[in-house]
Formats: sequence, C-alpha cells, structure tokens
Amino acid sequence: MSKGMKILIWIVAVLLIGGWAGWMLWPRKTDSFVEKEISIEQTTIPEAEKTVYEDWAGFRFEYSKSLKVEEIETDDETVYSSLELTAVDGEKAVLRVIDSRLKDLDEWKREFETDNVAISLREIYWVDIPGLQLKYGAPKKLLTVALEDGVIYRLESPTDNGGFWDETHQLILNSFEFDESVMIKEAEEETVEVETGGEDIILLEEAITE
Repeated sequence: MSKGMKILIWIVAVLLIGGWAGWMLWPRKTDSFVEKEISIEQTTIPEAEKTVYEDWAGFRFEYSKSLKVEEIETDDETVYSSLELTAVDGEKAVLRVIDSRLKDLDEWKREFETDNVAISLREIYWVDIPGLQLKYGAPKKLLTVALEDGVIYRLESPTDNGGFWDETHQLILNSFEFDESVMIKEAEEETVEVETGGEDIILLEEAITE
C-alpha cells in the first residue's frame, strides 16, 4: 500500500470518528423540553414579590408586585368595587363586587349560558361563599363567581395552563378576606340610623346656644 493511500485512509478515519463524536454530543429535543419545564416552574410567584391590596369596600387580598392595580370608577351604584390588575404586556385580571338581583348561582349560570359556552365548570368556595369556576371563550379565560345575600363576587383573568395568570387567580382567591373593622363600622352606622329614626340629632352645644 502506498504512502498516499495510507494518509487518505487515516484522514477518512479521523473524519468518521469526528462525525460520530459530534453526533453524540449534539443536543437532543429532550433538552428543549427540560428547558420548557424549568421556565414553567419559574412562573411561581415568590413570597418576596407579593403585596397586599386593601379595598375601601371592606376586603383585602394578595397579588404579585409586577401587576398594576387600578380602581375603575363607575356611576353604576350597583358596583361596590371594580379593580383591574394589569401586567406589563397589557393582559389583565378583573375583580368586581356587584349588587345583584339574582337569587342564586343556578340563576347566574342560566343567564351566563345565554351568551357563552363553558369549556369546563366546577364548584368551589370563595372564602366560605359557594361559587363556580369555569373556563370559556377564545382566547380562553378563567372565571370565578360567588354569590351571597344578593352580592356577586367575580374574578376573571387569562388562563395559561398553570402559569403566571392561573397562579395569580388562585393567589387572589386563597388570600381574599373581609375587613371586619369596616363591617363593624357599617353595622354601627346602621344601628344609629335605626335608633334615631332618621331624624336630625340636636347636639348639646347647639341646645345651649339656642
């Protein structure tokens, strides 16, 4: 065998070995899947990035600091509170507390289904109030509704298969609580109005002046 042929065989062997090694070291599709799993896990809202919103209507809840909370003013007297929690990309969750003529959730569900189709539906509790949680629409939205004493509590947000918005939705529900001091104050004001019969109260200073 000539010297040139030996060199050619050696070069071919080196190329084959190099190609095999490169193929073995080339990233597989499973690597991208692992990265996807990691990115989903990172959507969990860290404790340090949460804060508390207190509403004048007498409730509070936790939410991510990355969201901007804005109170939406309305002339509708049936709306006790209307809030929007907006992300930097413009997506938002909407929380409303509304006075309603509806008697129960079955009546609300029948009215909702006249214009919408629920993809999924399950019974839940909002604080200790019976409610419904459903997904609907395109793009899909997550909606939680509870009704008690003629008042509807309604939270709607985008849904992202357990990502940031689903976690935010659940965080608001889990941390939602009523401010007892506001409720006591309202009850005392109602008691005073009943005792006075709605009449004007003449203060002692005014009586002496007269």
